[in-house]
Amino acid sequence: MNPTVVFQIILFAIMTIYILVKEVLVPRRNHKKNGNPLNIDRFYQEFIDFKKAQEKWNDKIEAKVEKLEEKK
Repeated sequence: MNPTVVFQIILFAIMTIYILVKEVLVPRRNHKKNGNPLNIDRFYQEFIDFKKAQEKWNDKIEAKVEKLEEKK
């Protein structure tokens, strides 16, 4: 096996474990201590960011459709 592939597999495994610990295990532990493990503000901000990105994407699509209609 190529050493680069082995390194990538190991790196992927480490990152997966890190994300698992950070996003799943730590909030569960905090949930037992503090109550609510979910950060509503974070989810709301991600939703707002998603809606802004969606609006930009829709505007780009509309501009492309208008260009295609003008060509006809």
